[in-house]
Amino acid sequence: MKKNMKRAATLVTATCLVIGLTACEGNVVAHTPPAMTTDVGGVAFVVDSFAETETLGDNTADGKYLVLTITMTNNSHQSAGIGSSQFRLLSNDEEFRSGSISEHMASQDLPGGNPTFFFLQNDPGASSTGNSVFDVPADVVDAGDLRLQVSRAGLTAEIPLR
Repeated sequence: MKKNMKRAATLVTATCLVIGLTACEGNVVAHTPPAMTTDVGGVAFVVDSFAETETLGDNTADGKYLVLTITMTNNSHQSAGIGSSQFRLLSNDEEFRSGSISEHMASQDLPGGNPTFFFLQNDPGASSTGNSVFDVPADVVDAGDLRLQVSRAGLTAEIPLR
């Protein structure tokens, strides 16, 4: 029993380091979404992983934070930017906007070096990986139809997270 508890604690610690969460007070749960690349106006988006936690730095979630790690690749022939306001988390008929500046800044300082998607600019052919933070009610985390909506250049696409 002790060996299993030690193994579980090691797994939680390792998960926190892999997904870049240092504030591992309470439960941190890592998720791997379906592997899917979604093109929006010549820019490809992939949700690499997402994690749920109750704290980010000095910030405490009203429900739970979902920290999505997203890779953006510019396949167009001109510079392309994306900001956190262009991401929405969808569940059932509900829509959640990306978190506050302080929540994004806390996620940026985590190990792994992922910047925030508060605003990133990529030249043609370049890729960037960053975090986008959402504070959602706890029951939304387990929703079967959880998905990320990305809007860019007047186009919108959804990426399933389950």
